[in-house]
Amino acid sequence: MITPSSVRRPVPATIAAVIRDGSVLLVRRANPPDVGLWGFPGGKIDYGETIAQAAVRELLEETGIQAEAGPVFNCVDVLDRAEDGTIRHHYILIAV
Repeated sequence: MITPSSVRRPVPATIAAVIRDGSVLLVRRANPPDVGLWGFPGGKIDYGETIAQAAVRELLEETGIQAEAGPVFNCVDVLDRAEDGTIRHHYILIAV
């Protein structure tokens, strides 16, 4: 039987795309699924937090940089699959 607590749902997350003078800010990922890889600062959106608030918070936590959020400019699904093809994680990344 499927219960509400056993239903898996996508995880909304934000990424902060910081571009200045033709350079893009990247961080080395510290948490799964992409530990050690380079990517934009970002993370999960907390309950009650707006997309913009989450982007600004994650940028500050991961880099120490304070900024204002611009508009949302892209949104993508990221499916992390196990070797057998099953989905381990499903993130919806909202780029600000």
